[in-house]
Order: sequence, then structure tokens, then C-alpha cells
Amino acid sequence: MATNNSVNSSPTGSRLDVASIVSQLMEIERRPVKTIESKLAVSSVKISSLGQFESKLAAFRDALDSLQAVKSQTRASSSNSSAIDVTASPTAELASFEVAVQSIATKQVTSIAGFASRAEATDWLANSAPQAVTDKADALILEQAPNQFVLRLQAKTAGMQGAFSLGGALDGTALVSTEITAADATFTIDGVAFTRGSNTVADVIPGLTVDLKAVTINPVAVSVSKERTSPAERIDAFAKAYNDLLSTYKALTKSSIDQGERGALNSDSSVLTAMRQITDSLLSPLTNSAGESLSGRTDISRIGLRLRDGGELTFDASLAGSAADLAATFDGGIRIGFVSGANRDLSQQVAEMTGFDGLISSRVSAEKTIQSQLNSKKILLEEKLLRTQQRLTAEYAALDALLFRLSATSESLKTSLDAILNQGE
Repeated sequence: MATNNSVNSSPTGSRLDVASIVSQLMEIERRPVKTIESKLAVSSVKISSLGQFESKLAAFRDALDSLQAVKSQTRASSSNSSAIDVTASPTAELASFEVAVQSIATKQVTSIAGFASRAEATDWLANSAPQAVTDKADALILEQAPNQFVLRLQAKTAGMQGAFSLGGALDGTALVSTEITAADATFTIDGVAFTRGSNTVADVIPGLTVDLKAVTINPVAVSVSKERTSPAERIDAFAKAYNDLLSTYKALTKSSIDQGERGALNSDSSVLTAMRQITDSLLSPLTNSAGESLSGRTDISRIGLRLRDGGELTFDASLAGSAADLAATFDGGIRIGFVSGANRDLSQQVAEMTGFDGLISSRVSAEKTIQSQLNSKKILLEEKLLRTQQRLTAEYAALDALLFRLSATSESLKTSLDAILNQGE
């Protein structure tokens, strides 16, 4: 007897290949799940692509921050730092001086001997010492020999301003004091004499702090100068980071009729908006680090950059003039894409894009929400499919059993008829 792929002629008597029939029917039922799985795959590629773009944005911002960190530094130097050390603030005037130290400031130290115990020394300090002593001096109890203790009082500050007096606190006692007297620092700057109670002098030359360490035999040369760092390497690194970002953007948003060649973020407005903001910032005027306008040219050619026809940045040092001119541009630092009203520059804009609730991070979060919704829908469908499969299996198994019974009945009738016919003969 002829059979087809849904009929089973196995010895068990089963007429239908129930598993095969149910499997084929379930393939049709699973089409909505496959559609969801396809959407999930596309969403995963988008999230991965957004992560790739975000990584390039971070690298671009690092290069931008490195570039904007270049600025001239005010440096102070001393020809004898073991005797005189100097530090300069950015506001220090550029100048040179000759500094000589006649004496350095010292702290008063008074030692009181004659105490028989630490407790006795502590009690004297608490109850007999003048208030000025406890206010101006730090106390330390030393054990000179068994049952012989010395109370050491050292002024908290150097110079005469930290000096203190015991007055008559030792009168009528067996206590004896020795003293290292306080002294102010005395020094000259270009022959002009000064006296200060501290060895750290910050109130003589504006912006310059002078630390007096030792008496000098000969005057020490002190100078304040401007130290410039060539920004060329960082400008070139910035251009390369931008071009790398642009190349990634073009690949991810590539337009093509062929879906296989089309960029994963071809229709994504978030990356388009991000690149537009960056490009607009590159075309906006440069400012110094304080957000103030530069004199002369203010476009990016001022630092040797220009946009090519394809959108790439290229660094041509000749656009900025001489190396000295380029370094001078960075005397007060630069900021790219500074918006005075918002008080932020391109670096801060990029940080906002990638930060919490930023343009790119929000887009990633939205895509993850879509994935979560699709996964929830897929779970519900798969639960429904499981019930459908169980139902179909039960129905076709029942049909198979019915066919088996009908087949058995048919065989029985055939046997009976054959027997009747044989009797008639």
C-alpha cells in the first residue's frame, strides 16, 4: 500500500508520524517568534554599534582635553635651592632678583628642669604656667635621668611673633630654665632689607613664594619666567582622534540599497545629532581657557587645523605661523566650541552626550528597553507555543489512535467477509 510522509507503516500499527506533523505545524506557529528574534538581533547590533561610537567619542574627548590642557606655565627658579626655594603662581610677574639671607626665623625653645615626675611637670604646666605659655607653646616632657624630668616648651610659630615669657612662674621654686631665643628672618632682595617672622615669605613679591632655608654667603639669583610647551603633537593627536571618530560614524551610518552593506545606525538620529554638534563646535570661534575671545584669527586655522572636503581634520603647522606663534597662542590656553551662555565647551558637550541621560546613553537605554519588551513578548509567545504544541500533539495522537482502531476494524471485517465467502464456495 502506498504511503506519504505523514503516514507511518511501523509494526506498532501507528498510521501517522505525529512528531513530524506537529513539527511542521509548529514551524508555521513559530514565525512570530522568529520575527522577534530577528528584531532582537538587529537591536543587539545597534547597541554594539552605539557602544563603538561612544568609545570613539570618549577617545576624541581625551585628545581634546589633552589639547586644551596645553598652556604656558609660569616657572620660578633659584640658583641655590638648598638655601632659597621659590614657587610662582600664574599671576607672578616675569622678573629676576638677587636674594641674600642674613638669618632665618627660629622658634623659641624653653626647657624647665627640676621635676621629680611626669605628673609633677604636667601639674605645673596646668596650674602654674602663664596662659601665654600654654597658648603659644607645645609641651613635651623628657626623662633626663631616673626621677629627673624636663618640661620642653617650643613655640608654635617661628620668629618673635611666637615668643613667650615665663614671667615670674619659676620664682621661689627649685626649677631651672634654659632658652633658645626666637629670631625673625632677615634678608635682602636686590639690596632692600626685609624682616619676617616666618621662613615662608609670600607677601613681598606678588605671586612669588620664597622659602628661606639657610643663611647665604653670596646672593642667590631668583627668576620668574614663562615656560612654553609645543602643542604640535597634541594638535595632531586631536586631529587623528576626530578623523577616527568620523570614519566610525560614516561606517555606522552608511546608506545603501543593499541591507547587508547598510550601516547599523543608518537611520539613527542620535549619532547624527552628536556629529553635527561636534562639527558646529569646530567651526565656532576659539577662546582662551577663561572663555574670552582671542585677538586676531579665531578659527581653528589659528592652531594649524583645517577641515578637508571629506570632513576630515588635517594639521598644517604653517597655517599657525611659526612654532613660536603657535606656542604663544596657548599662553592663556584655548577652548574649542565654548558657548558663553551655557558656560561649556566641546569637551563638556561630549561628556554630556555620553553621561547619564545623555544623547548616546539615552539612546542605548531606549534600545535596551525595546529589547526587554521584545524578550517579554517572546516569552509569552513561547509559553503559548508550548501549549499549542501540547494540544496539537494530543489531537494528532488521538487521530492516530482512531485511525488505528478503524484500521483494525477494517481488517476484522475483511477477515469475516473472507470467511463467509469461503463457506459459500
